[in-house]
Amino acid sequence: MVERKQVLKSKVFDYWMNTDKGQKRVISIIQKTGVSPSFICADQDFPECFACASPMQSFSTRKDGMKYWRDLWNKTKLEVAHIIPHSRGGESIPSNLVLLCRDCHRDNPDSLNETFFWRWLCNRPSWTTRRLQALQEVPLSKDQMNNLMQALGSIEGIEERLKEIGNLVEESWTAVDPVLVQGKYSAGSIAEMIHYMADNLIKQT
Repeated sequence: MVERKQVLKSKVFDYWMNTDKGQKRVISIIQKTGVSPSFICADQDFPECFACASPMQSFSTRKDGMKYWRDLWNKTKLEVAHIIPHSRGGESIPSNLVLLCRDCHRDNPDSLNETFFWRWLCNRPSWTTRRLQALQEVPLSKDQMNNLMQALGSIEGIEERLKEIGNLVEESWTAVDPVLVQGKYSAGSIAEMIHYMADNLIKQT
């Protein structure tokens, strides 16, 4: 078996985004799959999964240019994943590595077929889509729906009720902490807020 070596996450990002070889590989991937991998739009200051674009926050106090973004990527919870699996002879070098979140790393195909790997990665649903799908599998209960309708549809004491609802929206916003994706709050976060509000309306009634 090929020796497994530790490779810095910033080295992997640097290969794909900042080298001629990496850029040529990306063009080849697009030609083979017909789809552009999401990581080609990645911002070096905002680490994210190469497959589902899940944002991975990290913290660094360094502000000295190149060292700063490298420090950001190295400290993320992203995992270094092999394209050709290490267990099947894949090398631990940047050209055979990508950066994935834990879920994508768990699900990625263990295959010697590199084209198949790229088809999987390029067609992986975004993390917001998968989160929303998961939430939709847990729809609002009948009690939640009834309480939402009662809260929003009541005319008696409407001003006081709107104030209560406003306070609840503020509370749910703080509790859920909606995620911004390309300047918009993710659908999954908004759905989670609705569930939070419905649960707390039940407690109030």
